[in-house]
Formats: sequence, structure tokens, C-alpha cells
Amino acid sequence: MNTSNPYIGEITIGERYQAVIPKKVREIARKMKAGVKATVVAIDERTVIVTVKPKDWVKETYGMHKKIWQGIDATEYIQTLRSEWVQNRHQ
Repeated sequence: MNTSNPYIGEITIGERYQAVIPKKVREIARKMKAGVKATVVAIDERTVIVTVKPKDWVKETYGMHKKIWQGIDATEYIQTLRSEWVQNRHQ
């Protein structure tokens, strides 16, 4: 996507306040399908942000930070943190 010129197109708001999302936007936001829930945030009187909500947060976030934890034993890491907390509490 060309972020230097994010203009994609226009929508028309119907009498029932329904809007049709342009095909280019739907192609970029691949998870935007009929029936999907979305969050709308009003920035000001003229600007809104629409974010597609995942159907299943577990599936959506599974393995999200696995690269960050590569080569680190999570159990050992937690035990180290806990011992640091105990030491800091007694100081």
C-alpha cells in the first residue's frame, strides 16, 4: 500500500446511514467481510477510524510474539523476575 498518498476513494452514506466500503479498501483490509464486526472510533467531527474485530482473539493472537521469546526459557525467566521482586521487597 502506498502510505504517502493514502486516498483510496469515496463512500456515500445512505438514508439509513449505511455505507458501502469501496472494493480497494476491502482488498487492503482482507478480513473485512460481510457480517464481520468492526470498531468505530471518532477522532473528531469529520474523522473516524474503522477497525475490523477478529472473530476469535485466541486464533488471531496465537504465536504473536514467538520470535521475541526464541531461545528464552519462559519458566526460568519468570523465576528470575520473581526472585528480583522478592529481593526488592526486602530492601
